[in-house]
Amino acid sequence: MNTDNNQNDKKLVSAIITTHDRKPETVLRAVNSVLNQTYSNMEIIVVDDSSPSFRRRFDVKQSVCGASDKIFYIVNEFSLGACASRNKGLSSASGYYVAFLDDDDEWLPNKIEEQLKGFSDDSIALVYNPIIVVDEENCCERIINTESESGYIFQGERIQIKNITNIINDLS
Repeated sequence: MNTDNNQNDKKLVSAIITTHDRKPETVLRAVNSVLNQTYSNMEIIVVDDSSPSFRRRFDVKQSVCGASDKIFYIVNEFSLGACASRNKGLSSASGYYVAFLDDDDEWLPNKIEEQLKGFSDDSIALVYNPIIVVDEENCCERIINTESESGYIFQGERIQIKNITNIINDLS
């Protein structure tokens, strides 16, 4: 990333990953996709919403916490659900920007860098991008959300939403 031209390059981004009864390898893949971003000023918050009886809960924690010192790991005493877990992660976030990632997903390396470019002025409150769906053999099956809402989409509101498609241009 060209750090001289991007006004957002020094602002912390909080990546929040919620997990529920997943194998350590799956959660670690999501974590590594955050660690491998071209934008580096990030913190990672993993909220473990697994059931207390999930036998691999400790393995997930060991795997994830061993990946980087940028990771803050939160364990719910009992399962709260994805939305409450995201909110719990959000309450612990220190970043100027927040990005959410499910435990079975992964980001392309330039996702955050491209999304930060979308915040071109203070009226933009949310930036999102299309989703690439892949099968078990890592073959691209389809791209979702390429023709979605942008602009002032809430009547009377003064905030904008942007759809960023640059993130997948090389795949099309």
